[in-house]
Amino acid sequence: MIGNRLSSSQRGFTMIEVLVALALFAIVSAVMTASFLGQMSFTLRAEERQGAIAAVTQALDQLRLSDPSTLPTSGSATQTVSAGEREYQVVTIYCQNSSLCGSSSRHIVVSATYRNQKIYEAQTVFARLR
Repeated sequence: MIGNRLSSSQRGFTMIEVLVALALFAIVSAVMTASFLGQMSFTLRAEERQGAIAAVTQALDQLRLSDPSTLPTSGSATQTVSAGEREYQVVTIYCQNSSLCGSSSRHIVVSATYRNQKIYEAQTVFARLR
C-alpha cells in the first residue's frame, strides 16, 4: 500500500477544485454572453437608425428638386424607401405648421418607420430662393 501512493506532483485536481473552476467559467461565460447580446442589439438599432436617416434624406432630396409653390399645402404622402437591406415607410406631411407655409414656402415633416416603429423624423421649411 505504501508503494501505491502518488507523490504530490502526480496527484490530479480534487472534485471541489474542478467544481469551483466550472462555476467560475460559467459565471464568466454568462457575463460575456450578456455583454455580447447587448452589443448586438445596440448595433442593430444603430443600423436601423442610420437607414432611417438615409431614407428621410433621400425623400427630402427628391422634394428639393421641386418648386415649393407646386408642393401641396396640406395632407401627406407615404412611400416605401429602401436603405441598406431594409425598407422604410416614409411619410411626408405638408404644412403641418400652417404659419410656416406661404405662396412660395412649405413646412415639411418627413418621418421614417420600420416595423411599425418610428425611427427618425426631420422637419424643414422649403422656400424659393430669389
